[in-house]
Parts: sequence; structure tokens; C-alpha cells
Amino acid sequence: MSAAREINMTAETVLTDKDIRDKKYNLGVIAPDEFFNKIARAIEQAVLQSPEVQRLRRDSDLLNAIETECWDVRFGSSANADAGDSNITIEIVAHFMGEPRERVVGENHNEKLRPALEQAMTADAYPPARPEYEDDEP
Repeated sequence: MSAAREINMTAETVLTDKDIRDKKYNLGVIAPDEFFNKIARAIEQAVLQSPEVQRLRRDSDLLNAIETECWDVRFGSSANADAGDSNITIEIVAHFMGEPRERVVGENHNEKLRPALEQAMTADAYPPARPEYEDDEP
């Protein structure tokens, strides 16, 4: 394994050395513990750093933000003129003691919840006015 790859690896682990040893013996693998542990740790790191796991972790952060900040997620619909279709707008609304009591801290006009939540999580001290945002890429 290259030194550059080792730098990117995290110190996070899911399995204990005993867990790995138990799996090794349950599988009937005959290999030195140190060698088997290195392989198991490399696999574990590859899984933990995979895009899928990273996205699940970020989704968990987004859901936790809704819960801890007591945000409302509001969906609005507006007709598209003669197209016979409608647009869905998503707003993340925070609640405050002072006026205005409800403030939009994140929004998305392209039916995408994650960007609205990302915007809310980075809102500068929850401004009383609607946040500025860049258009999403389709």
C-alpha cells in the first residue's frame, strides 16, 4: 500500500481486533493474525470511505439537523403556465423567539431536499431575510 493511500485512511474502526480474530476462525482461515488483521482493516477502511457510506453519513447529519434545530420542511407547488405541470419548492423554516418568528434558512426550487438542507446548515447565523443561494445544476 502506498504512503499516499495510508495518509487518506481514517483511524476509525468498526470491528475490534477480537471481532476480526473471531471472523477469521469462523471462516477457517489459516493465516497469521497480523496479516489477516491488516487485510481486514484495509477492507474496513475501503468500506468506511466509500462514497455510499459517506453519503449515508451526510444524510444522517442532515436528518439530525432537522431534529436538533426543530426545522420545518415545507413543500409548495406552483403551476407552470400552459405546460400542465407544476414546480415543487422546498423551504427549510427555522423558528425564533424574536420577529420574524419563522425564517426561511434554506430553499430549493428544483424539487431537491438535500441542497435546501445543506443551505440551511450553512446559513450565516440564520438571517431574518431569505438566504442568498446559487442556482442548482439540473
